[in-house]
Amino acid sequence: MWEKINRIVKSQVILSAFLFVVIFVSIYAIFPILTAESKQQVSELSPGYIAVFSMWQLIMSAMVVWVMRKTDVFNIRDFRFQGLVKGLLLAWFCILLSIITFLVQFMQLPENSVITPNMYHVSAVVLHTLCIGVFEETLLRGLALKLLLKKMGNSKRGVIVACIVSSAFFGVAHITNIITGDSILQVASQIVSTTALGLYFAALYIRTRTLWVPIFVHMLVNLSTYIIIPIVSNDVLEQAAQAPANIAGNIINRVFLTVVFSVAGLILLRKANPNEVAGEKQQIGV
Repeated sequence: MWEKINRIVKSQVILSAFLFVVIFVSIYAIFPILTAESKQQVSELSPGYIAVFSMWQLIMSAMVVWVMRKTDVFNIRDFRFQGLVKGLLLAWFCILLSIITFLVQFMQLPENSVITPNMYHVSAVVLHTLCIGVFEETLLRGLALKLLLKKMGNSKRGVIVACIVSSAFFGVAHITNIITGDSILQVASQIVSTTALGLYFAALYIRTRTLWVPIFVHMLVNLSTYIIIPIVSNDVLEQAAQAPANIAGNIINRVFLTVVFSVAGLILLRKANPNEVAGEKQQIGV
């Protein structure tokens, strides 16, 4: 069966990569639909719920790795920690921006809204953001991007186009946030901004050749937003989310992030070496 699938993949690379993303994201999104008692349970990220959800994310990640092997894009180098510190230093801009994002959110909180954090809840949120990074980076950069690179990665332009296309897949995948109750306008802005963010993650992968750099940076970006949940009263968070000024501010912020991460990603890709990509093609399957 996989021989037939691989023949289709080779002849229709972009469509095949897109379908893999759609299939995995659809299966991934089934979990909250089938298990959550309400949209509120998903948005509140209760410790027990997200602990189970995190296990589901890891199972999905393992399935993606299996497909990577079957489609001949698996390389053990992608999962080694070699060059991790250097890669994280390369991502200093995003790390600093994530810290600033958290501080700004925290400083804007009303008085007496901070509660004594439940460390089990905090730990569960940290694990959840890590598992999000593992699943999404393995799928979008480890599988989709590498499939595209096999076809397009013989030139710098091809590398950039592959990164842009895989990033568009990453953005569109966030349409599933409608499940958590986000409005169409909010989801549309998320799709645009996460496409730009995906370009940045793809550039980090191209420059470092390890998935752990975009995984940890992805985790930090999500953590800068989610970590507020276990340390702030839920009533305050609900009021803030529903406030028209905050909704508008969130959309404006996403427009800003779209510009910033698009530029940052393209700057990183200026030094992309297509010879390294071509060299990796010969190592794929190791």
